[in-house]
Amino acid sequence: RYSLPSPLEGEGQGVRSVRLVVYDVLGREVANLVNEQQPPGNYEVIFDAKSTTNGKQLASGVYIYKITAGAISAAKKFVLIK
Repeated sequence: RYSLPSPLEGEGQGVRSVRLVVYDVLGREVANLVNEQQPPGNYEVIFDAKSTTNGKQLASGVYIYKITAGAISAAKKFVLIK
């Protein structure tokens, strides 16, 4: 168990538009996991490695996830191994 400083700390406590999207290495959106208004807090998303655009399982490879909350965003690479 660990904790990280909130990137929204000091930004107020209101509800924000939150998006969590997965892209392939060519920048194409392959999964839209979260797209809604959410109050500050801790959340968990289960990613079943299926594309939300066509419902098929994603192939092994490198992907990028991007999370956006209001005006703040962060992106990281991850490797999907089957």
